[in-house]
Amino acid sequence: RAPAVRVGVNNNTTGVFFGTERSRHANQLAVDTLTAYFAGDLFLGDHSVRFGFDYEANDVFNLFLQDVFGSYNFASIDAFAARQFSAAGSPFGGVGYRLQSPINGDVNSAAAQFEVATLGLFLQDTWTVNSNLTLSYGVRVDKLTADDEPAFNAGALTAFGFDNTVTADGETTVQPRVGFNYTFDTERATQLRGGFGLFQGSGPLVWLSNTYSNPGVLTRVLPVSSGTGFSADPDNPLRPAGTPPASLVDILAPDFSQPTVWKVNLAFEHELPWYGVIASAEYLRTIVRKGIRYEALNLGAPRGALPDGRLSYWTSLNTAGFGPSGPIGPGNVNRAGRNIAFDNVLLLSNTDQGAATNFTLALEKPFSDDWGARAAYTYGRSTDVNPGTSSVAFSNFTNRAVFNPNEEEVGTSIYETRDRFQGSLTKRFRFFQDFPTTFGLFYDGREGRPFSFTFVGDANGDGINGNDLFAVPDLSSIAYTGNSSANDRAAFERFVREVPNLNDNQGQTADRNTENSPNVNQFDLRISQDLPGFFGDNKAVVFVDIQNIGNLIDKDWGQIDEVGFPYNQQIARFAGVNAAGQVVYDVANYVNESTGAETFPRPGRRDGVAESRWAVQVGFRYEF
Repeated sequence: RAPAVRVGVNNNTTGVFFGTERSRHANQLAVDTLTAYFAGDLFLGDHSVRFGFDYEANDVFNLFLQDVFGSYNFASIDAFAARQFSAAGSPFGGVGYRLQSPINGDVNSAAAQFEVATLGLFLQDTWTVNSNLTLSYGVRVDKLTADDEPAFNAGALTAFGFDNTVTADGETTVQPRVGFNYTFDTERATQLRGGFGLFQGSGPLVWLSNTYSNPGVLTRVLPVSSGTGFSADPDNPLRPAGTPPASLVDILAPDFSQPTVWKVNLAFEHELPWYGVIASAEYLRTIVRKGIRYEALNLGAPRGALPDGRLSYWTSLNTAGFGPSGPIGPGNVNRAGRNIAFDNVLLLSNTDQGAATNFTLALEKPFSDDWGARAAYTYGRSTDVNPGTSSVAFSNFTNRAVFNPNEEEVGTSIYETRDRFQGSLTKRFRFFQDFPTTFGLFYDGREGRPFSFTFVGDANGDGINGNDLFAVPDLSSIAYTGNSSANDRAAFERFVREVPNLNDNQGQTADRNTENSPNVNQFDLRISQDLPGFFGDNKAVVFVDIQNIGNLIDKDWGQIDEVGFPYNQQIARFAGVNAAGQVVYDVANYVNESTGAETFPRPGRRDGVAESRWAVQVGFRYEF
């Protein structure tokens, strides 16, 4: 039987994990939601006025504590047998063992328990100016209330200058909007439409919940770099002697606002003279007004800089402080200048950086005469500071590639799809006269997801593995570790030359998300058959959906190969800086010396929930 604790035997290239995944040691969510909505319309001649409100209140109990039973990392099977945990290969960032414990012993006391409500008021006038032009304009106002406060952490206020009891209570967002639709007096239908306004989405409630879950006074986190010991008993976890307790604190900036964006769109649509086909062009521009930004307040003062100028938080950059599996401690530790009374201290604030542009050209034949079709191409560009991929504040901070961890640096977003082609063809056959058979074929072809080139391990000493942007070496002058063989070096240099974004940037640091995984092409098919109903004009429909039918035809079609989450491709291990001021690269894993097999960094097969395989769904619908 697997233990309740989380155990990893991991050396960065191969690994096995067993026990209970660390985020499930204490994980329970209950939300009571109350909603209300009212809208009314008032007709005044050429004006149609809509007004009303919506209201949502959420009463939250969110228990989420990682590592309550203890989480271990062992560098090898032998180390596991000897119960010697270490940071070598650890996914925890310089930590071989981590334990989080409720201070009063009751795990439920550390749950986030609070209520958040949002009241929205809206007013819009639609004015039919004439038979050609319609204008709409209005405003929406959202107000958030959060009367409950996180537990106060006086030490965090003294150490970092931020009051952790700040909430978003009273935040009010005014969102003006205007739009138009103009129909031309032409033989075939032609229209121009557009709009502009401010929009506030429903930001994940868990981002606010983190401040209640992690005030730093309800639990203590005990991170240990290396040591000896092991306990599989969740009620009696290992508590290493002499380890100072450190608290994890999540703080909301005093001026934090829910995410909002400005949106502007303009579209032109015209009916062509053939088969009623409609040609359209649409431009959509989104500009961040309030995005999210996470800062780590407890990195400590940097101890120096790497040759490319990025800050370093290592005790020393001397190559003697780095081994084949990472830093050699305790002489060389990351975040050397941090406040040891605290673990990670994260501040959630706003940024006004980031934008997205999409331009779509389409041809559509509306369904008539038993067939319809559509073909479209979309060009997209997207930038952001933080993609907000996680519910955990620390994960949101770590899950993006960085040059310096706390910089407000805007870059290509992982959500960007530069080129996308879509098509559909629907055809109805009347094999059974009154009960038609319909075939629908759908195509989606898109550029692969962006990803970043990064170092293996922790290059800048901020305690985070795999997220430091890769400093591409000048292959004419490069320093290697002693365990990087001649074969390893040759394979690494060949890999750099074969990847244009690396070869063209020798001697420079890679930018965020400048590379793309392979393109994706998939087809889906739907077959539906109308059947007679049991009463009057009722009818039944049976349908078959075949998702990714190309993969059914040929197992090599319809595959999704991409660099996995968080979309960082690790290239070589950082092994310190030598006396000549050069970064030293460890590329020992490129070639297996006993077999001669080469291993290059490559995208992997995305198939966690069968995205790269075909699937069939059969359904039945009865229409009254």
